[in-house]
Amino acid sequence: MKRPAPLTADEFLGRVDLAEWQVEGVVAIAEFTLTPYATAASFVGAIGEAADAADHHPDVHLRHPGVVRVELTTHWISALSELDVQMAATVSMLARQRGATVG
Repeated sequence: MKRPAPLTADEFLGRVDLAEWQVEGVVAIAEFTLTPYATAASFVGAIGEAADAADHHPDVHLRHPGVVRVELTTHWISALSELDVQMAATVSMLARQRGATVG
């Protein structure tokens, strides 16, 4: 796979155009709340399947009462990239499909 070009925070946010995503350093972060807890756990599983399919794996944290925090970065370049833009769009779509609220 060709090494992806790094994106600045502004470039990432301009490409994603999804209000739920924020950038801290070289990491894009979004939090989603889903109920019941089992729905949140299912969302985590769906993110895992999408990540495997894309061969791009975010850090995903699930905590009570159903808050899922997703952190994206392209580890091998230590920056955000188009891979993160694509995964952010996928994660946000999966969240909308499950009725997640942001935050």
